[in-house]
Amino acid sequence: MAAPEPVTGVLRSDVELIRGNPPLLFDRQADAYYKVAPGMLDAISYLTESMPVSQFRTKLEHNGVSIDEETLLKLLAFLQQNNLLAPEYGHIGIKRERQAAMKEKTAFLRFSAAYLFFRLPPWRPERFFAKIEPYISWLASKWTVWLLAIPALLGYLLMLRDFGTVRATFSIRSRGRGWRNISWRYCS
Repeated sequence: MAAPEPVTGVLRSDVELIRGNPPLLFDRQADAYYKVAPGMLDAISYLTESMPVSQFRTKLEHNGVSIDEETLLKLLAFLQQNNLLAPEYGHIGIKRERQAAMKEKTAFLRFSAAYLFFRLPPWRPERFFAKIEPYISWLASKWTVWLLAIPALLGYLLMLRDFGTVRATFSIRSRGRGWRNISWRYCS
């Protein structure tokens, strides 16, 4: 059984053909420009309906554009890889199935690489936080904050009351170099 003849596809309506030096294609969805050969731009402009490649070549020859089949197939592959052709019936489902299969195949790699981006748990962190929220909400309650703030304030008050001893301790350990060297020595 012979392989079916490839079909051209239709150029998306939002893709702009810019005739200039060099000729460009502008994809509004991807916000990208693609540089193409001048003869290719003429061939791309005739991609208004989907038809077999042989019919498309005869259409191009009738309109004065000569292009060999290999170059035309490369051009169609380029347009398809960059999503510049409108999706045909049934192709979107196939593409989604391939993406789901690829996602399933690479699940372990994505899971193992999640630590690089500090995502815990690596799949859906919002679900994780929603599940543990009832158990840890007390940490951010007003009473817990006051319970932790009161000993901290008492510690500062005690330090201020006996500040001379604190000053003498730090000046002895810094060996007479003064207050400016304390921060880098004792903060770490």
